Amino acid sequence: MAESNKMREMPVNKLMVQMGIPMILSMALQAVYNIVDSAFVGNMRSGSEAALNALTLVFPVQMLMVAVGIGTGVGTNALLARTLGQENGKKAAKVAGNSLFLGVIIYVVCLLFGIFGVRAYISSQTIDPEVASMGTDYLRICCVISFGIIFFSLFEKLLQATGRSLYSTIGQVVGAVVNIVLDPILIYGIGPVPEMGVKGAAYATVIGQVASAIVLFVFHMKLNKEFEHDVKYMKPDSRIIKEIYAIGLPAIIAQALMSIMVYVMNLILKFSPSAQTAYGLFYKVQQFVLFLAFGLRDAITPIIAFAYGMRSKKRIRDGIRYGLIYTVVLMILGIAITEIFPGSFATLFNAGQSREYFIGAMRIISISFLFAGINVAYQGIYQALDGGMESLVISLLRQLVIILPLAGIFSIFVRNAQKPGLIKDPYIYKPDSIMLDMEDAVAENQKDAARFSLYHALKTINYRVCERVVRINGLDSPYWKEDIRCSVAGGCDSIRIPKTESAQDVQLVEREIISAEKEFGRPEGSVLIMAAVESARDFLVSHFPVVIIQKTSRHTSQELESSLWVQDRTVECKSYCNPGGGRFLGLNCYS
Repeated sequence: MAESNKMREMPVNKLMVQMGIPMILSMALQAVYNIVDSAFVGNMRSGSEAALNALTLVFPVQMLMVAVGIGTGVGTNALLARTLGQENGKKAAKVAGNSLFLGVIIYVVCLLFGIFGVRAYISSQTIDPEVASMGTDYLRICCVISFGIIFFSLFEKLLQATGRSLYSTIGQVVGAVVNIVLDPILIYGIGPVPEMGVKGAAYATVIGQVASAIVLFVFHMKLNKEFEHDVKYMKPDSRIIKEIYAIGLPAIIAQALMSIMVYVMNLILKFSPSAQTAYGLFYKVQQFVLFLAFGLRDAITPIIAFAYGMRSKKRIRDGIRYGLIYTVVLMILGIAITEIFPGSFATLFNAGQSREYFIGAMRIISISFLFAGINVAYQGIYQALDGGMESLVISLLRQLVIILPLAGIFSIFVRNAQKPGLIKDPYIYKPDSIMLDMEDAVAENQKDAARFSLYHALKTINYRVCERVVRINGLDSPYWKEDIRCSVAGGCDSIRIPKTESAQDVQLVEREIISAEKEFGRPEGSVLIMAAVESARDFLVSHFPVVIIQKTSRHTSQELESSLWVQDRTVECKSYCNPGGGRFLGLNCYS
């Protein structure tokens, strides 16, 4: 059957399968870009945790660029299909030309953001300078070379509107293959190519997108003969642009809401990097499943829009029925995969400390895929029938009106649940100080959650005259640096070092404190240091210039004044010889 007759004459159920499968594959491959990057980055020789966190922070903007490109394409797709159904070739040429003009405008906006806005955006979501640097590098490359993803999205929809979805899939496959091949070469450095880390992942992504756009441009020029191709049709026509966005703007907003939701969740989880990373990784898997529904939606929309242009009620009804049935089948398949194999995805990403968060989130939230998929299908139906506003309302209800408020409420409950009475109201007992323990009191898999609670406790609870001391994790653990940064950011008074064995331990901690004080705008020297010698061996081998031996059953000023002072004069560490002033308080010795 000729391409020109297929949209008009082929049975809707068969047409939807024929058009839907390539579109589903195309959208799935689009989601693969981010999954592949995360998988390779998660297996870097060093800095993989920070890199995964950085890609999580970048993800909302990547989604937003895709949303704008695809949304503009969806409007173009539906309007072009409807115009072709009306056999209006001249208007069809203007629709295609104006969509390319809009692509140029979108790229200019992305370019300007890449140059001027990236650093501020990334910094709003993290306090880790390594993560911020990686995220800034990655996102800047993606924005500056964003013309690939933008024009790919437009050419893809132009081909889909004429029933040539297979060719759009070929272009997507080319891009995905290029990305997968280049990722290990550029990230790890293979052969003459130097190791580029996160920057390599970004370059692999954008080169793959550019390759896809070039392939689809060639297909568009050679195969879309139903309308003319000429630069003159790119002249902006306000009427046509309004028609494109009357359909496409709700689609842009609907998908942009996903971006906004991830960004807000990143802000909520700012001081829990592992939870933040886990959420980002899960969302990429979720996006992969939901993109199956989006792919089928992109078949539903032109089929129903073409039938709408033909004024065929039967084909419209068939489009709605089969669109919903096929969507339900896809989502049940997605639920089964994510419920059965969450551990495999965690292993793929080398999720590290985020693994348990990731698996838990996947098993809970994947149940919602069925309802989310039906939501997406109805978006496509309304878009095809000039019901763009109805489509937007459905998406708003699902993502902003319900999800984000609940996320905020649950986060408050969690924070409050982790503030027992002794922590919330210490002034009742009139202690000199209160110690918040991040080491032995916190399970290995709860360090990030505890750090999140610590920050909010320091920020929101009125401790009155009580000194706020934070006992950090041991210096032989991977947690202590983030403990210090979180404690200083929250406003603690002192840092307690556990298991102190040398003057170098104290000096190392002091350097991190100074760095955190500068980062969060606190005066240098405002955070004091208390070192704990917790064994006889540690006491004997320690090289501290000053040692304070004090009982641990009571902590009063009298005991401090009557403590036995021992001075080691063999160590040149003069800065720590003044326990009455400066940063160093002394040592707590245990027997």
